Amino acid sequence: LVLDRRLPRLEAQVLVPDLAKVRVALGGVALDVLHDRAPLVEVRQRAHLAHVREADGLAMSSRNSYLNPQQRKSALVLYRSLMQVQKQFEGGEHNSAKLIATAKEVFAEEPSVRLDYFEIVDPGTLGALSDVSQPALVAVAAFVGKTRLIDNITLRL
Repeated sequence: LVLDRRLPRLEAQVLVPDLAKVRVALGGVALDVLHDRAPLVEVRQRAHLAHVREADGLAMSSRNSYLNPQQRKSALVLYRSLMQVQKQFEGGEHNSAKLIATAKEVFAEEPSVRLDYFEIVDPGTLGALSDVSQPALVAVAAFVGKTRLIDNITLRL
């Protein structure tokens, strides 16, 4: 993780499947996070920290070590789907259903990867957004073999 001290807010996220909101304390500060039935996967300070990525774009994770070379190559579909959504958003598409459909098309090109979820939500309330007219969290989870990987980006106007 990369610390950016220029950003003023302190927030955290836990990215796991069903996107239920939970309150936790991090460094003495109460924070809303995403949580589900799976174990806690990732906590990071959203405004202060950014994903650290491998050179090819795959989000760094200890789970990557479970992937064989072919699975690792296939796992790049998570990053490709997020980048395609970001590209479409920057091109003027703000309809969440259309953005999600684009991501699912990218996943269809990689049949060995099973999509768990692809969601576009309000980063403050975690409620689904039908239209991206404010900053939005784009979160994805997928199984590559038996390994579950997660990734996300934030879309900003």
